[in-house]
Amino acid sequence: MTATDLEDPARFVRPGEVVLSGLLWWTAEGGRDKSERFVAALRTAGAAVLLAGEETHGSVPDDLIEACARHGVPLAAVSAHIMFRAITDTVYFQQWGELNRLHALPENVRVRLSRLVAQDAGPAVIVASAFAHVDRATAYVFTPAGRTVAATKGARPVPAREAVALLANGAGITVSVDSDAVSSYERWHLYLPEPGGTPPHMLHEIAAILARSQEARARRRAAEHQAADELGALLCAPGAEAAAVERALRTCGLPAQGPYRVIVAETGSQRAGLAEGALTEAVAHAGPGRASVGRLPDGTAFAVVPETEDAAGGCAEFWPLVAACEPFVPLHGGIGSPAAGPQDLNGALSEARYALAPARTTASDSSSVVDSSSLTGLDTLLTGIPAEVRTPTAPSWAPCWTPGTPPPPHC
Repeated sequence: MTATDLEDPARFVRPGEVVLSGLLWWTAEGGRDKSERFVAALRTAGAAVLLAGEETHGSVPDDLIEACARHGVPLAAVSAHIMFRAITDTVYFQQWGELNRLHALPENVRVRLSRLVAQDAGPAVIVASAFAHVDRATAYVFTPAGRTVAATKGARPVPAREAVALLANGAGITVSVDSDAVSSYERWHLYLPEPGGTPPHMLHEIAAILARSQEARARRRAAEHQAADELGALLCAPGAEAAAVERALRTCGLPAQGPYRVIVAETGSQRAGLAEGALTEAVAHAGPGRASVGRLPDGTAFAVVPETEDAAGGCAEFWPLVAACEPFVPLHGGIGSPAAGPQDLNGALSEARYALAPARTTASDSSSVVDSSSLTGLDTLLTGIPAEVRTPTAPSWAPCWTPGTPPPPHC
């Protein structure tokens, strides 16, 4: 594509090229002759089509239309509200990837997206910019558990379970955003329901840029995890002062006043960060609010979540979807009752850890999460006690005694 407003553009037009002109060269005086020279030059150079902008003169001049008809040059008017930049970017997105083996995205787009990553822009901004001029393209970024991380403007909301099914059934096109900086529970996937004319290697390049964005977010989150670890150590310490807990909450970006929920998780896996990654994804499903995820001194993953909505219910609802991301790794969780304020977080943590015990002992090989509020019956309360302790032991005289008869003298 060539954009030009020269009266004689022949030197700059290649055969088969689209020519974009704002018609600044055209004037009412001598317009017919100018149109004839301009169009004849396009015909000689082998231009494929002329896109004529209407902004300068309000419409495409009649003598230009007649000249294009005489020379057989296809002509299309470009309305005043359409930016030429939008046209060039659209053409590049549609065709560049098929012509360029090294880069699927045009250089100006790659530079713009790289700048967004350097500015710590989120995935929503990157996706919006990457697909801004791809005609009618709908794109999503999903996690394996079906959470929508980003989507193009106007894309319909996709429930988590539907998103998981879309990723699994092969409909549309899915490109994995490969990043070693996050767990398998959090890895992003770029998904297009109808890829249309979007070159696949263009999608791979966008996915690579998204991977850089996710890695940058992971580096920032490392500092957040350290602050959360310090909060966890404080909550485990007996007699921690409420003022110290409040300061730790603010450092984690959490409100200094409740209510809160405390959730704990473990996977039993030796892979570093696996439980924290699963818990991070689970609480992200529960709501858009801020959450602090870290590790307790004994290595158990924990999260403190503002109880602005039903965080416990949301976490429990999506727990199976998160656990399914690692089907051979049991994911166990416990949820404490709401903590009214910082002074109650220690007790809420104890409840969450107590609820973790039945989740672990009743389903050691499968995944489950238990809310402490459900631990009401004696049988449920006893599930946290090891099986060998819960199992009644027969008396030593049992083998020699039949129920309904007097016990033997030695009994």
